[in-house]
Amino acid sequence: RISNSSNTTLKMKVVLLFAMLGAVPELVCSQDCFVHTKNRDCKNQPGCDWYWGQCNPIPTPPPSPAPQALPVTPAPTPSPSPGPQVTPSPSLAPQTSPATPAPTTPSSPATAPPTSGPGPTPDPASIDGICVCAKCTGGGGLEGEPCVESSDCGGFCASGDSIGNFCRSSDPDCPPNTGKPTQRGQCSQDQFDCSIVTCATRPTTYDDTKKYIPGSFDSGKMAYDKYGRAVQLSDGLGGRAIAYTGEKVQLYNSNGECSGFSQDVFHSAPDGAEVFPAPNEGWYYVSNSESDPGGVFTLEFDSNGNVVDYFPIAIGTARNCGGGQTPWGTWITCEENGSSGYVWQTDPSGSRDKEMTSVVDTGGNYEAFAYWIDSSNFPYFFTTNDSSDGPLVRFTPDATAMACYNSADKWCTLNSGSHDFLELIPDAGDNDAGGIRWGPKANANPNLYPYAEGIDVRGDRLYFISKTTQRLFIVDLVNMRYTRSSTKSGAFNNQPDQLGYILNDPNKILYFCEDGGSDCGVHGRDSDGKFFSILDGTGYNTETTGIAFSSDHNFMYLSFQFPGVIWQFWREDGKAFTDDILQIKYHEDVVVI
Repeated sequence: RISNSSNTTLKMKVVLLFAMLGAVPELVCSQDCFVHTKNRDCKNQPGCDWYWGQCNPIPTPPPSPAPQALPVTPAPTPSPSPGPQVTPSPSLAPQTSPATPAPTTPSSPATAPPTSGPGPTPDPASIDGICVCAKCTGGGGLEGEPCVESSDCGGFCASGDSIGNFCRSSDPDCPPNTGKPTQRGQCSQDQFDCSIVTCATRPTTYDDTKKYIPGSFDSGKMAYDKYGRAVQLSDGLGGRAIAYTGEKVQLYNSNGECSGFSQDVFHSAPDGAEVFPAPNEGWYYVSNSESDPGGVFTLEFDSNGNVVDYFPIAIGTARNCGGGQTPWGTWITCEENGSSGYVWQTDPSGSRDKEMTSVVDTGGNYEAFAYWIDSSNFPYFFTTNDSSDGPLVRFTPDATAMACYNSADKWCTLNSGSHDFLELIPDAGDNDAGGIRWGPKANANPNLYPYAEGIDVRGDRLYFISKTTQRLFIVDLVNMRYTRSSTKSGAFNNQPDQLGYILNDPNKILYFCEDGGSDCGVHGRDSDGKFFSILDGTGYNTETTGIAFSSDHNFMYLSFQFPGVIWQFWREDGKAFTDDILQIKYHEDVVVI
């Protein structure tokens, strides 16, 4: 793999070579090679559907006749092509009024508006004339290969659009593809066209016969984002992608219809997240950006689970990784930034500016935050440090901070206090159980729980993850004891990352994100210590982050960090995730604590 710097040098040399030869290169981003650093050259370039990508200069192809666009939806009266038009930029193009013709260029073949009738066979030799599908359905072309006729395309297929945006799902609201009625999808030459998002609507009615069985994938149910990246879902689970890095967010009106786009494009590297109540029974999904610069951003939902706004709530920070909520309803965001990261308090509604807290004693590579209120109503706050030698920190508010905590505005509770650090005291010959002690940093032993990441508290128990050792630690905060167990179980075979759970969930499920690369998913653990899988990001090569649940518990949210897509999931029986789960299919390898 070529590094960013060497690739840029190579690219400049090739550009100069083409310039000497009289040809103007066109930058095209590779879809199968991307790096975790912004390559700004890829933004606004044809062929780049990855916000994080690697651009390769190629000579501009010679002018070619404009191919006819493939059919999309039946039109009452087919109309002649208005002439050549430039296809909008795939990932960050501004929305263009259809009444304003775009300038023509030899390197961008014409794209006529969708028309009815059978589609022509695209010229395989034309770069932009090939039917671009995630997978051919096996008609006139081979499955998985570029399509040779419109009837092969099970998803998006548009002449002149080198991305091939498409949506294909089992959502009954998604119009069927004209070539294969059983394969649902809708084509559009402009990715900002609302018609693409029709595939991303959620059902307005539910089927109580579709029982939710987490861990069971017998139905083979899949959901797709608009670029064709697939998520395998447990039986009885539905889902849609609702936000994409580098693109404006599709907004909806009170009827669930598309109503325009956000002012800002969605942030890069979405990471830790949480849900907070919003006006009119809606909610805020607060999401970190693990970039540099980073920040924190809010997706606002109405009471029906539709996005109505997107806006920043904290800027000027770096590599915002995980975080956690406070008892008074603010979001704490942690900078995972080497030795210079800090921990900030933010307002989910964006009405109050961010403020650095005092919950950590020095700069670090901080990951996640949690709190515990003891039987005397005294609060303690915990922060993990994602490093080999960074101990788990406990913050205890001092008298000034407690006066703030007992007032109406509790924001200043985290401004002053003391710090101590976790020391594990294993039982003789058994590192999987023992006592704990909170004391000075010099006595802490993070070597026993290195690279601590996700953390949460349920009742009087603190749960946290040691990512590299793939261990779940459960700390009894009252009796000062801990136990340790493996998270490796069945499909959950990669490094655990963030934790999530629903307060007062009778199912008592602890949810795990996974730093899994091409095998990234969401897994659950019940109160008996048995593991099961809920979904698997088969179309992504990344980590899952940002798991959270809506205020009414009807929706689960998740991020696939790179290329950066937020998903919304629901039970197809219409029930909340806290309602009864009559059956769970567990991993073959059962872990019991």
